[in-house]
Amino acid sequence: MDSPSLLSRTHCPCCALQCGMELHAGDGGDAVPRAAGWEAFQVNKGALCQKGATSTELLNPAVRLTSPLLRRTRDAELEPVSWDETLDAVAGRLASIAADRGPAAVGGPERVEAVCGVPVGDLREAARMFAGSGSGGGSSTRSSTGRSTGMVLTARGTEQQADGADAVNAWINLALAAGKAGRPYCGYGAITGQGNGQGGREHGQKADQLPGYRKITDPAAREHVAAVWGISPDALPGPGRPAVELLASCGTDIRALLVALVILACGVRPRVALARSAGLPVDRGILVDTSGRSLGDERIFAIGDCAEAVDRPAGALAALDDARRAAASILGSPPLPAAAAPLRLRTYGVPGADVAVLGRPRAEAAIQFIQFTDQRRRTRKVLALDGDVPVAAALVGDVGAAAALAQAIARPSAPAPRVPAALLTSGAGRGAGGFGSA
Repeated sequence: MDSPSLLSRTHCPCCALQCGMELHAGDGGDAVPRAAGWEAFQVNKGALCQKGATSTELLNPAVRLTSPLLRRTRDAELEPVSWDETLDAVAGRLASIAADRGPAAVGGPERVEAVCGVPVGDLREAARMFAGSGSGGGSSTRSSTGRSTGMVLTARGTEQQADGADAVNAWINLALAAGKAGRPYCGYGAITGQGNGQGGREHGQKADQLPGYRKITDPAAREHVAAVWGISPDALPGPGRPAVELLASCGTDIRALLVALVILACGVRPRVALARSAGLPVDRGILVDTSGRSLGDERIFAIGDCAEAVDRPAGALAALDDARRAAASILGSPPLPAAAAPLRLRTYGVPGADVAVLGRPRAEAAIQFIQFTDQRRRTRKVLALDGDVPVAAALVGDVGAAAALAQAIARPSAPAPRVPAALLTSGAGRGAGGFGSA
């Protein structure tokens, strides 16, 4: 029979394990609900980790700030104040310090420029854009109430640093200082993999752990897990290898690796030694059929520049088509035809020069060539035209025009440029225009 205090059955919000959770009424009418394990749920059978068991405590307003607190003098007590008063107090104090002791006394954008190298003008313009008063477009993003909005949304880059906590606090402080907190479409948020990581560790998927964060070298932990699994503790392995070391050892002392794998690579020169040692048919890349499935193992798919098939174009655009057809095959959908991909792009890092090759002229076309050679700079550029339509190009020494050329070659139906040769000079002196080099 259900407890009278039971409010709802749900799932823990903390990680990808999705343990079953019950919410029970707390003590008192306005008390925060209490979390408990859901006994009948097969994943956790009533057990909750500390995060799950204490997750509802965050809902308690008695232990959370609900408004800014201001200390009017050094010895005064903190007192609740409005956001407007808070921002005015902070701005006024910073202005006073800067007036008395100079701008360097508060850090300011000049200090940021000295630390990270971003020009002061760019920093100020970015701040104005985020605050909603700049010329770069921030002021044009407004909510239904007409107030400017702004959100900082990051993945794991901010938090996965030695000073990750400080970096996250800096983003939060920026949102607070710009008035972008506590309002719709504003604030700071992070989309991270931590939930999946935690769930995996709960399962014992780390090479040095057993389920429940137990050390695999702990005799007591080994006894406990072995008893649950009905095996001898001696049957449990010792610590395994980290992922990078494990992959590097394949083909040497690691002779077999069980995987459910989709291999994706783009813009790189494939290294096929690992695939060859695993027994997969390879040539320049892993040999696959039209759906991206390995010719030697139907469980493995390869897409992008690590894959090779007959009459298959390569490069960045082809990888997208590969992924589309591989996904259809994995999901059991009807086979999709290969898309006609007119563009083939390669960028290579060879000693002393970058090289980019784009497109592939039709054999029956009457091709004309435009060529530029600069002996002093050791660069050479070749553009192939079918009439006045760019169909292929090769760049040596300076691949800055690769992006503009890729767009022109990939869209043969677009209006032809009035001066096709100008395509070879676009982006001159720069890198590969966003395509990178291997």
